[in-house]
Amino acid sequence: MYTHKKLLASLLAGSSALLISQNVLAAPVVLELDYEIPVQQNQVAFVPFAGDSVLSPIILNDLNNTELKVTSQNLPQQPRSSSELAGTLPVWQSMGIPYLVVGSTRTNRGKIVTDYEVIDVKSGRVIEGKQSLTADNNRESMRYAGHVIADKVYELITGIPGGFLRAYCLYRRNRHWQTKVSRLKVMDADGENAKTITEVAGSIFSPAWSPDGNRIAYSVQREKSYPVIYIQNVSGGGASVLTPFLVVT
Repeated sequence: MYTHKKLLASLLAGSSALLISQNVLAAPVVLELDYEIPVQQNQVAFVPFAGDSVLSPIILNDLNNTELKVTSQNLPQQPRSSSELAGTLPVWQSMGIPYLVVGSTRTNRGKIVTDYEVIDVKSGRVIEGKQSLTADNNRESMRYAGHVIADKVYELITGIPGGFLRAYCLYRRNRHWQTKVSRLKVMDADGENAKTITEVAGSIFSPAWSPDGNRIAYSVQREKSYPVIYIQNVSGGGASVLTPFLVVT
């Protein structure tokens, strides 16, 4: 896509070439030049992470479902870190894309570690430094990690927390209809990967994610009790109480 710009140049004619008479200078000549300059529509260049075939498509799909315009096509280089941009940063700057996302995956004690960076192309600065995320080596954990990374990339670029992970509550009565049972579940923004985090007697409400996406806080209202706030790892394990209150008798 192109945009038109008009250039106005006021030129004062030379004293010898554009004289109306020997003693009178010509009036200024205004030239109007109509020309085209390219407009870069993409805001983010995403280089598929080195050593990865699972995370990158998820991250790219998530980001493309936002207002950001992301491309991984026709990139001049396939760097895995900002250090590999030495000497080639002007090439990226000439593309006119403001942000570049690079990264790589590695195995550590059976888990997958992803290191990634969001680079401000104009300055070459890595926004908030290198980021790392560790996930179990299975489909569910890797999908989850992809959404967490997409959330973080979106936040680093826009300053607004991403929303590619969802938490929701389900309520039901037990078989005697005497006690309400609540179940807290999480899932990907695309509806995949749903799983139960916890199930309690009472009402669960107000789930909220930690910045790194690894924990979730929620409140539980039980019968004859004040609400209690819990924090729990999404990957599993028991919940820890943040605001304990005594049961009202």
